[in-house]
Amino acid sequence: MAISTGDHGTARFEASSDAVQDERYRELLEQVRLLRQQLPLFADAEGVAEVEAELVQTEEEIAQTGTAAPGLLRRLWERLEQANTALGALTSATALAETVRQLTG
Repeated sequence: MAISTGDHGTARFEASSDAVQDERYRELLEQVRLLRQQLPLFADAEGVAEVEAELVQTEEEIAQTGTAAPGLLRRLWERLEQANTALGALTSATALAETVRQLTG
């Protein structure tokens, strides 16, 4: 349930990672959320906006379906590779890239 009050209020439903049954996708969802929290530190870096867009789609798909389509994971992998210079210092980006690589084979 989500409740919004006031003129500018917004409501957002966020599925718990506990709702995702497959442990691999639960871990991926947690890594996606961690990296999204850290991205504002690199907002002006090249490729970061594209990574953010793919992270949003990945998070939504996993929260709704419990998995992520291979095409979406490939796009996320490509965006992480392109932004590697900017995000290379973040261990969360490295961990996420490794998880995506494992899921895509």
